[in-house]
Amino acid sequence: MQEIENRDFIIHEIKNSLTLIKSAAKLLEFDKGEDKSLKVISDEADKINLNIDIFRNTYTNKIKEYFFISDIIKNNLSRLDNLLKEKKLIFNINIIGEEKQVFEYKHNITESIFNILKNAIEASYENKSIDINIIYNNDFVKIEISNYGDKIPDENKEKIFFKNFTTKQHGNGTGLYFCKKTFENAGGSLHFYNNISKKCVTFIVILPLNQETL
Repeated sequence: MQEIENRDFIIHEIKNSLTLIKSAAKLLEFDKGEDKSLKVISDEADKINLNIDIFRNTYTNKIKEYFFISDIIKNNLSRLDNLLKEKKLIFNINIIGEEKQVFEYKHNITESIFNILKNAIEASYENKSIDINIIYNNDFVKIEISNYGDKIPDENKEKIFFKNFTTKQHGNGTGLYFCKKTFENAGGSLHFYNNISKKCVTFIVILPLNQETL
């Protein structure tokens, strides 16, 4: 138990330091204008942060718990508030059907949805919206996250969930790969499509309900 507490403390301290580094880079960028070196610092901080989460999710023993998907999304959007303001975006959350709790590893699902939301915000044009539909069925919940930006090119459709594949200048290609694995391990799925009529890209997460077997 002491070893787990020590590890979690170290992870917490590293993530706090990364947050300070990223904030400092943003402030310097605001003062000096766009700077490639500062962008690299900010992107690398994000990359280290993500790899820490992957390590923690892979090697930390957890207990499944009940939670509402809407709470996860609202909390994640609060974490992304500065990025939303930077892109001048609003978000719309629409819940369809009777809301039910998911029984899963909450941290894994939280961080995976956070990554998809962050990608959606970064890919969106300014002054648009992030549209989120949470649709409940008897056996599963479907989460649709749509952004109004460039469509995903046909040549990348098969590769986008591959490990180490990225279209970002300083990305490492682990984010969506990790997300897909997380949802599949929970008995669900992750896929996307280009909605040509609405001129948006929609990522769809499906998670089962009423799974109580640990």
